[in-house]
Amino acid sequence: MSNPNHASVIRQIEKLNIPNKCPLCGAGQWIVPKRRSTEEAEVMAMVSIHSLTDGFGFVPMICGNCTATQFFHLDSLMKK
Repeated sequence: MSNPNHASVIRQIEKLNIPNKCPLCGAGQWIVPKRRSTEEAEVMAMVSIHSLTDGFGFVPMICGNCTATQFFHLDSLMKK
């Protein structure tokens, strides 16, 4: 799977109606990283400790104040 467009990831996250305030510090400054020099969202991979071929992609959403991070399963997020 190729990295999805950053703007489309933001739209999908906004549809989830997640409270804007960080549960740790109360700030409302969330960052969804974007790949340099492209309009693609930064997608990270998590692999199984038992098999490097089993895993999934996720998109991080990071508090701009305290760096608390929420993760969204990419396949589930983009199907909504």
